[in-house]
Amino acid sequence: MLTYPDIDPVAIQLGPVAIHWYGLMGQVLSAPMILLGLLLIVLAYRQTARQR
Repeated sequence: MLTYPDIDPVAIQLGPVAIHWYGLMGQVLSAPMILLGLLLIVLAYRQTARQR
């Protein structure tokens, strides 16, 4: 029979504050998408400013 792995979901714990690894992964994956979106907005703004 397969046994379920006993993985601790807490990555970092500072006193009463615990940061879970899946929360960190969400932030790590969200940050590049936000930066890419901002870059695309800046590039689109520069292109429209040149056309004026």
